[in-house]
Amino acid sequence: MMCDKCMSGRGLCPVTLGLSLGITCALGILFWSAWVMWFGVPAMIEGQMYMMKAAENWSDAGIWAVWGLVKGFVFGFVLALIYDMICRCKSKCCGKCSCCDNGKK
Repeated sequence: MMCDKCMSGRGLCPVTLGLSLGITCALGILFWSAWVMWFGVPAMIEGQMYMMKAAENWSDAGIWAVWGLVKGFVFGFVLALIYDMICRCKSKCCGKCSCCDNGKK
């Protein structure tokens, strides 16, 4: 049996995870763009540059960083929702909850 305390404090906040992944992605894109603008494309990945276009100026880097922020937010938001859904389903099916084991409901 599930009590009200079982899900309190468990799970991930979709907005928080989405923002953290989005900000991390945007910062990664900005750092990569700055590196490419100042030092050029590293020789090791020159052959793979057909997959991405190097940023030529800061406005391109800013646009790509915003896209990275949006994509990272959406991915993190959906990931947290799926995790919370699985976590709730698992605790309901198993019936194993530390706060309910001692007979309190």
